[in-house]
Amino acid sequence: MRKLAARMRLLLTGALGRGVRVLAEPGCAHEQDELSIYLTVEQGLRLAGRIAAEPVRAEQEEPPFPIEETRIPPIWISSDP
Repeated sequence: MRKLAARMRLLLTGALGRGVRVLAEPGCAHEQDELSIYLTVEQGLRLAGRIAAEPVRAEQEEPPFPIEETRIPPIWISSDP
């Protein structure tokens, strides 16, 4: 989890600029692993703009794994650190 958090921090810092915080919390038998990403409002808007600018494919490819396993919880953007 820590390596994943470090890689995500590097990726998001490269795309959005300094100040990205990524925290990893390993789960246990009853809880899933969690990866929390903290962005400034400006960074959140920049990320949303980059996502919106991605070209849309005409064909929908089948994912290599079931959709249930790829569900990502909603991202909340706040001005609080």
